Amino acid sequence: MIKEGLSLALAAWCLSALALGFGALLGARGLIDPRWAQRLVRLQPDERGGGFAEFRATYGGLFFGLHA
Repeated sequence: MIKEGLSLALAAWCLSALALGFGALLGARGLIDPRWAQRLVRLQPDERGGGFAEFRATYGGLFFGLHA
């Protein structure tokens, strides 16, 4: 009984760790390459320019900060 619970808890922990790692990788990629993240979420570039810093901070920083 205890072994079944332990193995289920271990499987849940491993799945959670994989999801956290994937989210951290997405956030890091968004911080490094905001154009990639822009295509991923299908946002159009602003004609006035200069929006990459905000985009990088919002998507990259938020994902990386919450998952790392």
